[in-house]
Amino acid sequence: AKDEKFDTIAIAKTGWLTEAIMKFWYAIEESYEDWQKKFEEAFCVKIISNKEELKGQDIYEIKSGDLFYFNSPEDKKVKVDNQKDLIKTLFQSYNEGNGVDALNRTVNDMCSAIDASLGEEKSTAVYSVIHSRKLEGQGHKLLEKTSEVTGCDPVAALNMVP
Repeated sequence: AKDEKFDTIAIAKTGWLTEAIMKFWYAIEESYEDWQKKFEEAFCVKIISNKEELKGQDIYEIKSGDLFYFNSPEDKKVKVDNQKDLIKTLFQSYNEGNGVDALNRTVNDMCSAIDASLGEEKSTAVYSVIHSRKLEGQGHKLLEKTSEVTGCDPVAALNMVP
């Protein structure tokens, strides 16, 4: 999310981007200030409530629709690596039905969204979900034991590496 041309990329606290992300990821489960700090550090952005917070800075505005047509000058491998990092960052903080979004609305459990998207095929659909947050803490010991038996990487499930 960091752009070399600019010091900081700002996004609106209650804009479409935050709203879209918070439907599935990054619910506010503690104080808003803690959530904001966590989100800003994860995505290298600044969340603002209004444009006054940017007063005195050079501002370059881009329309939301233009973001869909943005083409990075980076080579394909760099773009793919950046996208993988962003996706991993999102899925390391998926919503479990606890907390609220930036407008103080209760968030849903991401798994319920997956179930809903499968519709009538829900009972026969085959898919895998790794709840990496469930592996934190004592999960390291479990992964080490699994690694000894299977020879698999002991931390790949935590880092979401294939």
